[in-house]
Amino acid sequence: MFAALLMLAAVQAAASPTTPADDPLAPARAGKLRCVNPDPTRRNCASLIRFQVHGDGSFDATVTGMIEPSVLIVYETSGQIDGQAVCSPVRISDFTSGQFFVDGKPATAAQAGEIKERLLTRMRDITGKRRCFIDQPAGGGIVSNVTIEGAVHPEMRQQVAWVAPGDGYAIGE
Repeated sequence: MFAALLMLAAVQAAASPTTPADDPLAPARAGKLRCVNPDPTRRNCASLIRFQVHGDGSFDATVTGMIEPSVLIVYETSGQIDGQAVCSPVRISDFTSGQFFVDGKPATAAQAGEIKERLLTRMRDITGKRRCFIDQPAGGGIVSNVTIEGAVHPEMRQQVAWVAPGDGYAIGE
């Protein structure tokens, strides 16, 4: 699940705007949310991202996701579309400035501190590096491929779906 969160964080900075024909965030422009690891039967996702896409190909995003069992994070980030990729440097500050919830309740200061320490450890190797996701159709769904500094990371490959806010999807395991 942590990989899902990291992939979602990939929405943060890079190159040039795209045309509508090749816009990887066209569903977001239409008001849909990005659901990572969707479970259509239970209507839940490991993470949900709400994008606000700008005319120059940049965007702001609010990410809500499970980072550990019973631990939820909500944070803000930003980025840039680069062709078919959605890219950004991985910024630990995006995560550590987020809100943490444990068992559905706001984390205490002590809990938040422990969660942040674990995040720092897990993200050490990719902090500050350029991360992109590129979606492709696969078996009637969408697979998101992740690169870090241009190198493909198959271990971060995930299923995604674009869902409407009214479809009833929520964060769940």
